[in-house]
Amino acid sequence: MVLLRQVLVALLTFAPGVAAFNPSTRSGWARPMTMSATAEKTTIDPRLAEIRGAQQKLMAPLTKAAPAGSSQERFVNIVGDFMAEYAESAYTAGLSVDQYVGIIGGLLSNVGKNLKSPHKFEAFHQAIRGPDFDFYQFGNDFVDTLMITEESTTEGADKLAKIDDLVAKGDNVILLANHQTEADPQILRLILENAGKDA
Repeated sequence: MVLLRQVLVALLTFAPGVAAFNPSTRSGWARPMTMSATAEKTTIDPRLAEIRGAQQKLMAPLTKAAPAGSSQERFVNIVGDFMAEYAESAYTAGLSVDQYVGIIGGLLSNVGKNLKSPHKFEAFHQAIRGPDFDFYQFGNDFVDTLMITEESTTEGADKLAKIDDLVAKGDNVILLANHQTEADPQILRLILENAGKDA
């Protein structure tokens, strides 16, 4: 998987398709709020209201535990801002409240566990796919919510066939990457899926 990741990072260019937690960049998608005919009231889609309510319930224990004016409160405010933006992206992407809660609940519970007992990564890391939590699937679900695949393009997909041929012949493929982000594995998985390849 590392080789394939390096291959794709080096040879494929993915046009900006991650909303960067800013749902307003999703042109052409349904807007969460609409003005009424009188333009005096703003109505909120019931599903958005439900997702926002879930976000507030998930934040309540963190908010309660953070003393006013403390560094913990500042951190909780940052997390709250992120969760509010992610709620908007989840709504725009068509997620249900249960899907939103599953993703954000998984994030918060694992952050809490790792704050108490940090995971120590070895020089070589094997993906954790269970039994308690599937981090690979979580990462996919988390990032897929932010992707705007309809407005994204992939260039250089024709290089995949050549790489497949070289690897099938037993040749080595060496690639260089100039930039990587935490979301690369999930974005590259989506690129591969769209190209009809196994991730």
